[in-house]
Amino acid sequence: MSEHAGRCGRHIRGGDMDRYHDVVDFINFDSGRRLFIEPDFRHGPVRDRLFELLDTYKPGVVVKAGLGSGKLVRDIVERNQKLTVVVEPSAFMVDEFMKNNPALAASDRLRIIRADFHEFPVDYYAANLLVCVDYMDLFDVSRALDEFKISIQFEGMLFYAGVVLEARDIDGVYDDFTRAMLSLHNDYYLEGDLKTFLDLKGFSCIKGETVAFDRDLGELMGAAREYGDENGGEAAAFLDARRLDFEQMYGLNADVIIREPYFIGTFMKRKPDLSETI
Repeated sequence: MSEHAGRCGRHIRGGDMDRYHDVVDFINFDSGRRLFIEPDFRHGPVRDRLFELLDTYKPGVVVKAGLGSGKLVRDIVERNQKLTVVVEPSAFMVDEFMKNNPALAASDRLRIIRADFHEFPVDYYAANLLVCVDYMDLFDVSRALDEFKISIQFEGMLFYAGVVLEARDIDGVYDDFTRAMLSLHNDYYLEGDLKTFLDLKGFSCIKGETVAFDRDLGELMGAAREYGDENGGEAAAFLDARRLDFEQMYGLNADVIIREPYFIGTFMKRKPDLSETI
């Protein structure tokens, strides 16, 4: 297992440094709780759909954005007998993964690179499949996708999984709540808007579905406060003010539990249409 940059001369720009360190701090914080990034209750459905893609597409080089809980990385390496590359922003997460997975640390089928998703260090067109689960709302989605796109070969695949808004939530109520709770949060999309956005970035949706999981908003707000966010209980106040919306769209109950929509999908990077440039 090694750490090296495939694209020469690419470094984090100074203006991004504070944000980058904040994201890394949050990744480290959540690693002991698993509430935001790859929580255990979502692992099975994500793994099963990813395995369907691996078995059907049989990629050569699989790139995963982020170590997450480590479970999905282990699953991919076991299922994909060729090369798996992980790009992880946190040095702490890399060290912990290597310490807890000594056999994988010695494997020649796994490489881990510590880097920012905004400055993705994987060689141009090197990935047959890129996997991104639960990280995109912490990063600038447009910039990260542009970086991912450069790394994926034409007609290569992007496996994407993340929280989306309920179909009736056109005002982004859940998005606003999450941002009040966690200032690092960027955006949640409606499923249709997510597909449109990815299409504009050159990715065609091959297969995708939205499932729902129970989420304890009290637990999430408590973790955010422990992290040092949700200043003055802004998220709790917002939830109280929009309780009816949450009840109608997300099934909020007396225990502050909702049904959180979660999209799991496969996208293909299109070849450029040269006729459009003629």
